[in-house]
Amino acid sequence: MERGVILTINNKEKEISKTFFDAFLKCYKNIRICLVNNGSTDGTDKLLEEIQKRFPNNIFVLHIRNIKSDELALKAGFRYLLSKGKGEVSQVTLSNQLDLDELNIIPDFG
Repeated sequence: MERGVILTINNKEKEISKTFFDAFLKCYKNIRICLVNNGSTDGTDKLLEEIQKRFPNNIFVLHIRNIKSDELALKAGFRYLLSKGKGEVSQVTLSNQLDLDELNIIPDFG
């Protein structure tokens, strides 16, 4: 069964590690990740595009130009992720950092 994760991100260019996604996608191959760039102004958008190019079948990037509430950003990400394929979608918001341990607590991911 394919799963989905939605991450809202705002101005996290210095906190996002490209190796995070390498490690995560080695563990979880049947997953789709929607990275919602929620009005970033620091170069996060370019970094997310680079990550998407490395994993075009698993990672999708949605850019929101003007920052929205986390709820609205998650809803937009949910709709975008559903438009890219079928499967169950789990909603995840990580506000400070991307952490594999936080994603591992989601049922049926491990």
